Amino acid sequence: MKRPNITPGNWKISPAELKVFGTSNVYSETPGCVTLGCSALKESKENAIAIASVPKLLAALESALNTLEDCETCDLATAREVKAALIEAGYTFD
Repeated sequence: MKRPNITPGNWKISPAELKVFGTSNVYSETPGCVTLGCSALKESKENAIAIASVPKLLAALESALNTLEDCETCDLATAREVKAALIEAGYTFD
C-alpha cells in the first residue's frame, strides 16, 4: 500500500477564519493552511472539522484494512470497501 502525498497531520482549525492548518504549505496561498471556500455556508464549520480529521481517518482505514486482510473469518466484502475508499483517497496497491 502506498500513501498519497498529502500534508501530514495533525491538522488544526482556525475557528475565526475556518482555515485548516497542516504542517506544510501544500496547495495554499497561506503557508501551512488550507482555506475553505464558501465560509458563508452553514456547514462550513462542520466541513472544516471533517477535513481536519482526514489524516486520522486515513490511518484508521489503513489499520482496518490490515486487520481485515489478516483475518481468516472476516468479511472480505468489507475489506474491499475499505480498500476502495483508500484508492479513492489516492492510495495505490501493488
